[in-house]
Amino acid sequence: MVALRILFNILSIIGAALAGNWLGGNIRSILTREPVSSICFQYITPGGRKISNIPVLTKFYPALLFASFGKPRYLYAFLGGMATGILINDNYERLLWQQFEKLLPTNHTN
Repeated sequence: MVALRILFNILSIIGAALAGNWLGGNIRSILTREPVSSICFQYITPGGRKISNIPVLTKFYPALLFASFGKPRYLYAFLGGMATGILINDNYERLLWQQFEKLLPTNHTN
């Protein structure tokens, strides 16, 4: 029973963070008239690599960090997700992947 309660708490925090990110992205879109950024980030780096992922480093992890600020944790995760969805756009994720690309080995075929 305790394991189910822990699992439910973890899933509710994750769901709240994702819902907050979605709502924050929609609010950002309304305020800035930019297109809504989806839950999936897609980008082609200057080196030609195609990146398709969920922006966990720039939006999801910060929202989860907010969950540690107080209780109920799902409420703080939701508010953190909203804040990151409103304040952080996809430019930060692009910059992050451009920096990661410099660290990745290049595939040269001769």
